[in-house]
Amino acid sequence: MNLYLACFDITDDANRTRVGKHLAVYGQRVQRSVFEIVVAGEPELARLKAEIKPLLAAGDDLRFYAICRACRQRSHNHRDERVAYIPAATIL
Repeated sequence: MNLYLACFDITDDANRTRVGKHLAVYGQRVQRSVFEIVVAGEPELARLKAEIKPLLAAGDDLRFYAICRACRQRSHNHRDERVAYIPAATIL
């Protein structure tokens, strides 16, 4: 399983909602336009990108930042509470 931070800046409200719904299938919303998502590997990430690509207009931005297990364990918020609780393995 691979963990990514998916961040987007999408101008159209309807498209922004649709992208959020797609990403919610793969993980959890942690801020308005930021999700922690889990994919099985590169093919699944590529499929997700292909599903979302038609929803993006010129000037929109969607980024996927890979988060390693060690990085996730060091992640915290402004109150020094741990964040990124997605497990290293998910049973489907």
